[in-house]
Amino acid sequence: MGNDDIVQVLITSGANIDVCMENNTAPIYIACQYGHRHVVQLLVEAGANIDVTNGIGATPTYIACQNGHQQVTELLINAGANINIADKESVTPVYLACQNGHEKIVELLIAAGANVNIALRASITPVYVASQNGHGKVLQLLIAAGADVNAANDQGATPTYIASQDGHHSIVRMLIGAGAKIDIADQDGATPLYLACQNGHEEVVELLIHAGADINIARNDGWRPIHSTCNEGHGKILQLLVEAGADIHGCDSEGWQPLHLACQNGHEETVRLLITFGANINVVTCLLETPVYIAYKNGYNRVAELLISAGAEVNITNLCGYSPIHLACHSGQEEVVRCLIEAGAEINIVAEDGVTPVYLACRNGYDKVLQLLISAGANVDAVDQFGETPIFVACQNGHDAIVKLLIAAGASFNVSKRGNLAPLHLACYGGHDKIVQTLISAGANIHVVTPDFATPLHLACKNGHARVAQLLIEGGADCNVSCLDGFTPTYMACENGHDKVAQLLIAHGADINKGECKPIHVACQNGHEKIAQLLIAAGANINTTSTNGTTPLHMACQSGHDNVANLLMAAGANCNKVNSSGWKPVHVACFQGHGKIVRSLIAHGVDGR
Repeated sequence: MGNDDIVQVLITSGANIDVCMENNTAPIYIACQYGHRHVVQLLVEAGANIDVTNGIGATPTYIACQNGHQQVTELLINAGANINIADKESVTPVYLACQNGHEKIVELLIAAGANVNIALRASITPVYVASQNGHGKVLQLLIAAGADVNAANDQGATPTYIASQDGHHSIVRMLIGAGAKIDIADQDGATPLYLACQNGHEEVVELLIHAGADINIARNDGWRPIHSTCNEGHGKILQLLVEAGADIHGCDSEGWQPLHLACQNGHEETVRLLITFGANINVVTCLLETPVYIAYKNGYNRVAELLISAGAEVNITNLCGYSPIHLACHSGQEEVVRCLIEAGAEINIVAEDGVTPVYLACRNGYDKVLQLLISAGANVDAVDQFGETPIFVACQNGHDAIVKLLIAAGASFNVSKRGNLAPLHLACYGGHDKIVQTLISAGANIHVVTPDFATPLHLACKNGHARVAQLLIEGGADCNVSCLDGFTPTYMACENGHDKVAQLLIAHGADINKGECKPIHVACQNGHEKIAQLLIAAGANINTTSTNGTTPLHMACQSGHDNVANLLMAAGANCNKVNSSGWKPVHVACFQGHGKIVRSLIAHGVDGR
């Protein structure tokens, strides 16, 4: 027994032919979905509701058209189905048939009186969707039925627009023949020609131009078809546009011409064509960026070389005063720098912030680029807006090879600039020992001080750079010099827990008891147990007091460093010494809640009174 027979038996037995499943799907809907014509016929003859809708509002006719079941559709039409019922999104049977290219079904629906201009909520019509999907035969049927070929969607896109965007040239030809308006723009101002140019659809572009499309209509941002063409690098389309009279000098809202866009995206052949067509190779954008600058900025060196060979000016700067050679030096493009120098680039050109090409090469560590600039006579002592020379930034960033080149070229290295820091200060602060060695060997002043009298040794010790500290000491640096706050290099090493540096200083005769606040004070305050051990072993006065009478033990108790406190007590620290407030270490420990230290103090015989 087949499906038809089973259905017949069920109908004869009184089955409810319109019963729906939980998603509101009736039997006739399922039969239409799978194209079971005979089952549909049985259900229709038994009186099934042929216009029943499911959860989304779709009818049996809707689903039959969607799936291309021509015979089922015809049966439903003949049975009187309403062919214009739309689902909840306003999608009709004819829309679905057009979308999927079922021309026979479209023909049936049109003959039965289907409305060919009903649109979705987004204002998309059957003509639009047929054009979008390239269904030519369907489109012919719709045009013959009087469909509106200029109906736009809610973003302003027409059937011609979408067909042009997707490259359906036969569809575009058909629409033009049916009277479509070819210059209707979308909400952004883009026309069918613009989209065809952007997407490289040469045949469509030819069709539209021959049909009289306006080739210079601009989008809201000023981009014209020729802009999108050059942005994408479509050389053949560029030729078509220029031959049709397109303006190659048109600017967008930011002053960008087609040549700028071609350079930005590295379209060498497009740039070559534009030069041939007479494009201004020195034209600037609103930010004063030239085609050469833009090409270098985006890494398209061959494009830049092409422009230079065509006579492009290489010293035009942008709003910040940066020229192409600035960019090339910033990114370390050795060959580009070489080409620019040969083309007459100004190697000492200064940007608004005082930065020169040499400065940029030094900042980023491009020694080969720097060699080219030096060989061309670049000024190695040019200062930026902060008064810094290239050697400052090279020392700060740790570029040893750069520093050597600068010194060999005669760069000044003993001058102090921003904050009265010398290059040696910066190298020591960063721990760049090779640079420190280079500077010392060249005769750098190792006693140079900052405004607060910090020497290079202070900075090296503060940051724990033992190798740098050793080089400075070997070069004659004073281990006991004090800065404005009275701190010695040893104090700074102990403050920050740099035990290797502290050990080095002690080994070279550093006075560990110098200053109002001693190294052992700060070591105990910060809990640096290993350094405290070093200092005690070296003879540090463990009962020394600061100006307010505070001992190292007071400080350990204040901060809760029980190991350091125990170390001091084991070394014989006076547990009963009072500070200027009359407090003993035990008072401080109790006040701070450090019970473990209190117990240790009691164990060492502290007088708790």
